[in-house]
Parts: sequence; C-alpha cells; structure tokens
Amino acid sequence: MTAVRETGSVTVSATIPALPSLRLRSAAPRPAVQFLTLRDLSKRQDVLRALVQLQSLVAELTDDDVKEATRRLFLLLNTLEDPIVKEKSVDLLGRLACATGAGEAGQIALALCSSLQKTEEETSSVTCQLLLSLAAICQHWIASELCQDVALECTEIVTKLLPTSAAPVRRAALHLLATLAPIEQRMQNAASASGLSSVAAASSAASATSSAACEIQRHCAAGINDDEPRVRAAALRGLIRMNDQGMPLQLDVYERLSCVLVDDYADVRAEAMQLVWRYCQAFPDKPVNVDDGGDVKLPLLDDGFVKICDMMNDLAMPVRSKAAALLGSLHNVSFEFLQQTLDKKLMSHLRAKSSEHDKLKERYRSNMTISEWESGRKWNDGNIPKKDFDPTNVQLISNGACGAFVHGLEDEFLEVRKASVESMTSLAVQCPKFAALCVDYIVDMLNDEIQAVRLAAMACLQQIMTHLELRDDQLDTFLSGLSDSSPVARNAVRDLLTVVQLSSCSMLQSCLKSLQTNLTRYPTDKTSIYKCMAELGDRHSNLVMAITPSLLGTDLMFATPEPDIEQTSYLAHLILIFNALPHCPTMKASFPTFMAGHYAFLKSSLPDLVPQLEFSGSRLVVPKADSQSRVKREEAVEGSAFIEQSVRRALAQKAGASRLQFIKLTLADMQRLSEINSPTSTLASWSCLYLQACSLLENAIHDKRTTVAWNSNQAAKVLCLSYQAEHLYAGLGAGEQLAVAELRLVAHALQLLHSTALARDDVKLLLKRINRLDKRCQTFNLQAGTCLQHLLMQSHELERGKISAVVHCLLDATQAWQPVMVLPDSSLLRKASGSIRQPSNPGHIYQFSTSLATSISVDATLTNVDDVRRVVLQVMFPDQTRRLMHASSVHVVSVTGGGSGTTSRSPSCSAASSASSTAASAATTVVSARGHSAGAEQRQHLAMEPVISHHVWSESSHVEVMAVLSFVADQDEMPLLATGNGNRTAAASAAAEQQRSASSSGSSNLPPLTPGFPAGDVALAASSSSTTSSSSDLLLSQHELAILTHSLLPLGNTVRYAIHPKERIYVSTH
Repeated sequence: MTAVRETGSVTVSATIPALPSLRLRSAAPRPAVQFLTLRDLSKRQDVLRALVQLQSLVAELTDDDVKEATRRLFLLLNTLEDPIVKEKSVDLLGRLACATGAGEAGQIALALCSSLQKTEEETSSVTCQLLLSLAAICQHWIASELCQDVALECTEIVTKLLPTSAAPVRRAALHLLATLAPIEQRMQNAASASGLSSVAAASSAASATSSAACEIQRHCAAGINDDEPRVRAAALRGLIRMNDQGMPLQLDVYERLSCVLVDDYADVRAEAMQLVWRYCQAFPDKPVNVDDGGDVKLPLLDDGFVKICDMMNDLAMPVRSKAAALLGSLHNVSFEFLQQTLDKKLMSHLRAKSSEHDKLKERYRSNMTISEWESGRKWNDGNIPKKDFDPTNVQLISNGACGAFVHGLEDEFLEVRKASVESMTSLAVQCPKFAALCVDYIVDMLNDEIQAVRLAAMACLQQIMTHLELRDDQLDTFLSGLSDSSPVARNAVRDLLTVVQLSSCSMLQSCLKSLQTNLTRYPTDKTSIYKCMAELGDRHSNLVMAITPSLLGTDLMFATPEPDIEQTSYLAHLILIFNALPHCPTMKASFPTFMAGHYAFLKSSLPDLVPQLEFSGSRLVVPKADSQSRVKREEAVEGSAFIEQSVRRALAQKAGASRLQFIKLTLADMQRLSEINSPTSTLASWSCLYLQACSLLENAIHDKRTTVAWNSNQAAKVLCLSYQAEHLYAGLGAGEQLAVAELRLVAHALQLLHSTALARDDVKLLLKRINRLDKRCQTFNLQAGTCLQHLLMQSHELERGKISAVVHCLLDATQAWQPVMVLPDSSLLRKASGSIRQPSNPGHIYQFSTSLATSISVDATLTNVDDVRRVVLQVMFPDQTRRLMHASSVHVVSVTGGGSGTTSRSPSCSAASSASSTAASAATTVVSARGHSAGAEQRQHLAMEPVISHHVWSESSHVEVMAVLSFVADQDEMPLLATGNGNRTAAASAAAEQQRSASSSGSSNLPPLTPGFPAGDVALAASSSSTTSSSSDLLLSQHELAILTHSLLPLGNTVRYAIHPKERIYVSTH
C-alpha cells in the first residue's frame, strides 16, 4: 500500500507494507473494551487513529489483553518503517508496561532495551521515544526488582549513545540516566547491607554499583558543557532529580556552576540557580574559594547566596522571580550579606583586608629574599620582584549582587516584587536585626500599584512588627490603605493594626480617626473594625487609659449627657475601652455611672468583642487578666467533659427504644450548646451531626414500633451527615474519621438489605467500601467497628454473590452494629465556614446585555479552611441552574500568630509559575490568611469577580451566590441511592434531572469534583421540584443534593444580587 505525505509544497509518496492484524479479544465481553482491527488499513492516519483508540483503553485491559496487545505492537514495531507509527507504538508499549503486572512489565522493558541496541537503523525520534518509555517504566516500577535488570542492561547502552547521538537523544538519555541513578544507589545499599557470609561478594558488588552510580552522575555533570542548551538544561535537571532521590551531590560540580549561571539561555540559568540552592542546603558550612578572590574562602551558603543575588539582575523575568523566591529560604546567611542586599553600593566590610601584623610579616619576608641591588634580570631570576597584592581590591560580593532586594522591589514585574517581599519576610523573621533594617523598604511597598504586592507587604509587616515600634511617618503610610476601594486591602490594614506596637497617644488617636473615617465611608466593615478596636485596646491599655476622657466625652467640672448607645463610633470607643480595662483596672475611676448599662448592652449584643466583667451595684468590678484566661480554660474543660459524658451515656444504652430516646434527648442538648457562643460550640455541633446519623440508623435497625420504612432518602441523609462531620471539621483523628466512615458502611448495608432488586454489581460496591475501610484500619493500626468486623469475616460469602447468603450477612452485620463512642479533642477541633459579605450598596442593580457577560464583586471571609483551592463559588441563576466559579489566581499569605512564624513557601517552585498568566479566566482571587497553629482560628479573605451570563435572560431577577467546599467522596453514591424499590428517589431523580438538563443544553456529563479543578467553569443543573417525594420519605434539600451529586459542602450564607438586562433579545425559531 502507498501513503502520501505532503511536506511544504513537495508531495512525498512512501510505501508502507501490509499491516499485521491487531485484534484485542477479551475473555469476558465488556462494553468498555472494544475490538481493534488494524487489518487492511491503507493510510498512516488510520493506523495512528487505531493506536490512539487503543491508548484510551489501556486502563481497562486485562492481563490477557495486555499480552496480546504487546505481541502485536512489537510485531508492528519490527515490520513497519514509518517512524511516526513506530514512535507511537513504543509509547503505547511504555504505557502498557505501567498498567500491567511487574512480570509483564519486565519483559516489555527488556525487549525495549534490545530494540535500543539497534538504534543505528532507527531515526532519532524513535530512539528518543525508546529512552523516554524506558524512563517511564523505571520510574513507575522504581521499587521493583525488574528495574535492577533494566538498569544493568541500559546503563552501558545509554552511555554509548551520549557522545554520538543527536541533541534530542542526548537529552532523553540524560533523563533516563537520572532515573536509573537511584536504582544503582539502591543496589549499592543492598549490597553493602548483605550478610557476613558474603562479605567479599558484597564488597565487590558494592564497589561496582557505587562506581556505576558515580559514573552516571559524572555523565550528567559532563552534559553541562554540551553545545545544545536543552541538553545542558536536561543535565542540570538530572542532577536535581538525583538529589531528590537521595543521591549526594559532588562538590566539584559546584565550581563549574559559576559559568553556567551566565549561560545565554534562561532555562539553563534557572536550573543552575536551583542546583546552587541545593548545594547551599547540602553543604552550608563547606569553605569554597571566592571567584577572582585569590585564596579568600567563604562558607558555601554565603557564596551561593551571593550567586543567587547576582541573578536578580538577570534579563529574564522568570529567572529574577525564581531567584527572589530562593533567597527567602537561605536562613543562616551571615548578617553582613543580608545587610548588603539593601544597599546598592559595596560596603567596606565585604572587602577582604589584612591586618598590620600580616602586612609587616609580608614586608619582612620580602626584604629577606630579595637584595636591594638585584634587578631580577641577570642574576637570581627566580626572585623577580612582583607587584604588591592589595587585599582591599578583593570583593567578597560582586557589585551586581549589591542591593539585590532593592533591585527586586523596584522591578517592573509584579511577580519579582511580590517574591522579593515574601523572601524578605522569611529572612526578617529569622533575623531580627535584618527585620529592623527592612521595615522602611516594606512600608514603601504599601504604595505599590498592584494589590497583590501591597497585600504581601502588609503580611510581611504583620509578622515582623510584633516586636518593633512604628514611626509616625510609617504609620501614616499604611493608614492610607484604609481608604482603599478593595475590602480585602482594608481588612489587611486592620489586621496589621492588631499586631503593631504604637509608641504614643498621638499615633493611637491617628489610628482611631482613620478607623472612624473608614466606618463612616464603608459601613459594611463594621464587624472587622470592631475586632480591630478590641485588639488595639488589649495591646495598648496604657495609651487608652490616657485618652479615655476624650473618648467618652466626660469632663471633671461639668456633667456631660449620656451618649447615644446606637452610634457606631461610640460603640467602637466602648469596645476599645472595655478591652483595655482588665490590664488597667484604675481606669474605672473615671467612668461615668452609665458605663455599667452600656457594658450590659455590649455584652448581650457583641459578646465576642468585650471581656467578662462583673457588677457591684452600678459599678464595674474588673477581674484580673490571668483570672479571665483561667476561667475560660475551666469553662472549656467543663463543657468538653459534659459533652463527652452526655454522648457516652446516650450511646452506651441498650440497643433499641432506650438508646434512641437517649440519643434524641442528648441531641436536643447538643443543638442548644452549638447555638451558644462558647469554646465547646464546635464540639457540640460535630456531636449533633454524629448523633443525627446514629439516630437514623438506630431507628431503622432496632425500633420495631416505627412506621417509617428505610428508604434511599434516609440513606442519603446519613451520607450527607457523615460527609459533613468528616470534611467540614479539621482536627479529627484517624479514629474519629473511621467511626464516621463506618456510618456510611451501615447505611450502605441497610440500603442493600431493603432493596427488592439486589444485583451483584451492588454487592461489589459494598465490597469496595469494606476493603477501603479495612485498609484504613491497617494503615493507622485501628480496631474495626462491630459492623465492619462482621462483614470482614463474611467477605467470602459476599464475594460469591449468592443473594440469600448476602442478605443473611447484611442482616447479621446491621443487627450487631454498635455506635462507636469517640469524640475529637475540642482544643484541636475547628469548623470550616464561609460568610459572604453583603454588598456595600444593597440596592445596586447589575446591568448587562443579554448573551453577553458582566462581573459582580463578591467578598467572603473564610474561616478554618486549610486548602483554599477547595473553595468554589456557587452561583444559582433564576432558572435554578448553577455555575461553579473556580479561582484562577490565588494569593495565599500564611501568617502565624504572634509574628513568630514564617511564610510557608516551597523554595523549589518558581515564583513565576505560582503567578502564571490568568487572562483566560475572569475570576480574580486574593487570599490572605492569619493563624495556622493547631486549634487556632484561621481566617482567609476571598475576593472574586464571578462572571454572570445567560443566553435567555429577559427579565429582572436575582442570582444567589454561596461559597462551597469540595471534597473527595469515598465513591460515587448515586448508584447506591438508585438501588431501591424500582422507582427513583429524590436524589436519583435530581441526578437524572441534572443529566437531562445538561444534555439538553449541550453540556457533557459532569464528573464529581476533586481538589484538582478543571480549567474552566462548571455548569450544574438541579431542579427544586425534583426534591419532592412520597409522604413517607425525608425531603432532601438542595445543599444535600449538591453533597451527593457533586461532592460540595455549603460553607455559609447566601447573598442575592439583583440583575437586570439592558436590552431584550427575542429569538424566533422557524
């Protein structure tokens, strides 16, 4: 057969031999695995299309399918001459080796090694693909013994390819060598750890493998001097990968990195800089020679710091941003070098100097060896006078590296400025002297034009200003941020005010004046301003005491009228004064008589913002600050003990009506405790979820008097409650998570037990859940619950699939179920929540043109959300369709309380990659976090601009916006809920309605969300009418449907935005 290929304007005809038949047959016909036939294919495109189709089925092939496909692919590889088809065949063989067992993978790898020896007949693309496939196989089976055989076969072949092959092949060969090096190292360790009976054999094997591992590293190091820049980058990347796998770096390579740092290609410079950083981490105290510095030596950490500082002047923005990010992780650098990064002129202390004693000693030696009449030309030519060496000309740091952070802060790209600020934060936290020097530079960054840079500067000041005092000019600089139009920026400034140390009453009055102006201009910031006032009063009690009369408007000579308690500015002053009162009890002498009544009003309306005070008639009795903290601790301990005792007493009752009654009574108590703002409210709310699920299961198993039969909606309720208890709360131990997961197992068993159409596929889903829980028990060394123990003992009956035996096993397991009496530690338990702030102008109507898009501003406060990437903004349109808005650009500033923490940032990741271009998405997210210690509250401020668009919008209406949290479910729960009495339940009907709506609108079927979000927005559809069911069923809310169908947990309130189209567009269909 003949294939025609067009290359530019030239048409090339190539003769392709008849293709062998490639047909995959499965032992058991399955709809997912199709039969592929490559017989009588006349075009290369048809062959490639068939191979791509086979690639899509790799994950579903059985072992027999893999063996047959492997045989046919090798036949195809040996008979065809087309390089593209051969390259795709080799790629498929590598994928099959990663998808099959170790034995078959070893045979494929050895066969590919044999093909690699015949590369003289192959093109460079096929050889390159052979190397990449072998590297993928070795990486996948790196812990298996088959990699040792492949390493022994490949190492010698690959080293021969390096000097003679093309550049792409050399690059792939270096990639394979970097993959094989850890295998050689492991072989060396295994040989050295062998028994005493084979000491000689172990010694010889260890020396051989050690030399092989070092030889691989030498080959990669030799690639640094390659003529091709991609090969040089691959060599540096290979050395980094070897170090990641535990192989030590060789010091002789570090001396050659100075030349690589000035390479013409940015990728090479970036990889070389990353390798310098790794040398600094591995050999921080190793003395090395300074470049062009004679015999002057520096610790490798300081020398590497200087080299990375010099990269701040690089021409490529990604290199500069990466250099700025790497500098922040070198914490033990000498203070002299840190000080030099803030000055563009070379300081005198970084010039090498000799003492007067050394100078006299050198002069004396010179006079002893050279006579005054010797010219050095005729006699004693070995003592020719040399020019005096001036040690003051030796520089320990290059002029280009001076003022590295100053260059970074003045850079034109926001990625470099932001990375510089974050690195300065990390270094300043570790070195207080450096923190005092860089305050002025960070304060200047508050005037940056980019909000992300300003927020990073505020987060930096929030950490380093805990033990430093602000000057008046610095305070005025960042108080101007309270007039920013962005609520996130204003909130960041208020968070900064809570940690700064003010030195005078005038500075405190300036803060109060700015906060009052902020309160008047932005009334929606009232809660945040009140919290800031509380922190200011607690930290500056002496200053507050001095200005208390002016704040209250009292006078020593005249009686002043009582202020209006409803004035927001007066309430802010009261919060400030009452929080300073425990530290300065003498303040109460100047209080007017109405202060006791005002305190009672504040304590009832804003209990979180004022401390606990006592009354003595009309006067306030101020307890000591330490007694207040002691009372709070005692209340938390007593509340936790009461909750634990109540829950244990309820669950310890005899199974049946008695336990159900106690659970209901305890549940009512827990619900009341969860509504009270106390240290144990979080534990009480978690106990509510757990007891509600136990109540539903207990009612279905043991209560004989109930007239409510078990149905899919009850199973859905248990699943929703258990997922909320497991994923909405942080601080749960492995035991608590296992107890919650077992609730889903009991609900699963009850659902199958009450099913009238039980099938084997339903039993297989149950077995998957059982195996997953058993693996969790083994991993964390936990004892399985009673239901799980019964099902594990009867697993062989479940695997057989006989319906009568399965029903008998499920009945025994559910009857034996006992709820596990576990409670999490209340000091570590934190509940995730999210509150969207109401718009500053509630009456504002967003207008847009139909079929076009507009954006709305959403500002939310997230509490105790560990991973902000899991937060999704859900927008519900008037036709009940939903759209999930994913944050495209997230800025996270991790700040620990007290300013003693550091900004957690991986030094190996490039700052450019973390701030990649996001112009394709309309959502813009800025997040600032505060507090990451165990049990402490974490707050994140989320600002997004979701896009609102609809193609059939014609009337004014509202959209509802809510923050939701995505999670990974144990499995797809909808097939379980569809198992029932032959009719769809509410949850199944919602899923069916969602699929019909998606298909009618042209959308594809949506998979459940995972933390790795898709690139674009996701459209959902769920009709509210689909929640209707029979009178005996429990109704499912829209939030519960979202939990089951798309793994989304609601975080808080819902805010409505008014939307009005500018013009109406009618579309007529003929």
